[in-house]
Amino acid sequence: MSNKQEKQKPKQQITLSRRVAIKAIVTEKFKQYLHFELEQAVKMSNQRMKEIDDKLVGLDKAHPNFKLFTDDKLRLQDELNATKSQEATIGTLKDGEMFSQGTIEGFVAVGVGDNLYDKLGGLEMIVKDGLIQKIQAAKFN
Repeated sequence: MSNKQEKQKPKQQITLSRRVAIKAIVTEKFKQYLHFELEQAVKMSNQRMKEIDDKLVGLDKAHPNFKLFTDDKLRLQDELNATKSQEATIGTLKDGEMFSQGTIEGFVAVGVGDNLYDKLGGLEMIVKDGLIQKIQAAKFN
């Protein structure tokens, strides 16, 4: 080993979280998946509302949990109402369009000398029928 290699210090690194946008290419299978996800959300919300109704039976309005339960029920009702507009949106999607599904947290190692803007800058994953097609820097218009 040369003296230069022996004297090199390991690069200081830390791991940071970053947001990764998920965009789907619209296909018939994707639209079916969205319908399925909405149906599951409605079932879960309806089940949760039934559980809340069961807890509210015989519960005095002065009880501290009464407001908590009724607020939760109102929030669930808002979610159910939102699914109706989401269902309508699915019908307007055209095959081949890009649909933003949201973001997930990703992790990236950064170290001394790295360009932080490049490391933490926008990143998006393009999927088609659940399969990752491309991972790329987000395009800013």
